[in-house]
Formats: sequence, C-alpha cells, structure tokens
Amino acid sequence: MVPAVGQAAIAVQTRQGGGVAWQPAFDRATRKAVDLERAFQRALGAGCHTAVAVHVAASTLYFFHEGLGFRQLPLVEADFAEPAETAERSLREFGLWPTL
Repeated sequence: MVPAVGQAAIAVQTRQGGGVAWQPAFDRATRKAVDLERAFQRALGAGCHTAVAVHVAASTLYFFHEGLGFRQLPLVEADFAEPAETAERSLREFGLWPTL
C-alpha cells in the first residue's frame, strides 16, 4: 500500500514569524520528501476524488494512480531540488502527462 501524500508528516502552525522558535524540531529530510510528494499531487491536479498516492522513502518514490497502478522510482538528490520538474518528467514517463 502506498500512503497518501504527506502521511505521517507533522505540521506546525504558528503566528506569522513564530516558526523560528520551532526550527530545531523541523526535519529536513521529511520536508524534502513531502515537497516532492506534493509536487506530484499538484501536477496531477489530484485531491480526494482521485485515487492517487505518492510516498518518498529515502531514495525511492512509491506511486499509485487509479488508472496506472503501482510504480516505483529510484531518486537522486537532484530530483529533490526541482520537485515540479521531477514530477512532470516522471508523469511523462508513466504516460500520465500532459494528457490529464
């Protein structure tokens, strides 16, 4: 099973400027993973009415789409630098872009 985008990530909501006090609690690896997961969701225009799941674990992206099924992709550090480009490139390889 591939979990939904952002599952298990904890969000911190503060007043404007209040996030600085929480910086030591933030995990950079989680942020990078969730940013990439969200890029796939945005590129697909997906929400709660589309069966899509994206999960990044270390250097692997796990992807499920109702029309495609399950896919797994290896990731390199450069994939995290431009999440939107990584999502579009990957979706193009899957045959899901730009036909959505």
